[in-house]
Amino acid sequence: MAACDGTTTEGRSCRRPASRGESFCAAHSPDPERHAAHIEASVAGGLARQDEGATSLKAEVRELMEAMRGRVVSAGVGSVLLQGFRLLRELDAAARLESHTDTLVESIQALRAAGPPDMSEPGANVPPRGAVEDTPADTLEEYDEDAPKWEDYAGRADAFVRDSHAHRATPLGQLSVAERRKRWQSAHP
Repeated sequence: MAACDGTTTEGRSCRRPASRGESFCAAHSPDPERHAAHIEASVAGGLARQDEGATSLKAEVRELMEAMRGRVVSAGVGSVLLQGFRLLRELDAAARLESHTDTLVESIQALRAAGPPDMSEPGANVPPRGAVEDTPADTLEEYDEDAPKWEDYAGRADAFVRDSHAHRATPLGQLSVAERRKRWQSAHP
């Protein structure tokens, strides 16, 4: 994908990818409508991520810190209030986690209620659109009974990997001279 032809406010080239069919990203688009839509979406994205409770809590903490600096509130009272703010934040985080957990439990229960998948015919469980499909049968390797088996190596992964690669390797005698040179050069950079 081509890089944007635009320039940043510091005068450097923009490093964002250009939009499809254009030479500029959305931020540097010469089309005023597209540029305005980008700015609107950027502002909305920033606002959507801000939590009103967290924003007000931050403001209160700042006010408390200023009051402590101005000696309007003593250090002891300020410390207790900051601990209270921390507790509020932790309780809020716990409530959000509980909400997400409840949603997850409900979806798991719905899956269990649906029962096991229907295996009576191949097309009975067609994956939804966009789902990753299984590996095509023609790309699966055939079972090789002579291949090294993990159980025989008692957890020695290095020896298993070495022997597995050696078992699958093409003997040098079956390679052309050019292929041998390429293989030797890749092993000895």
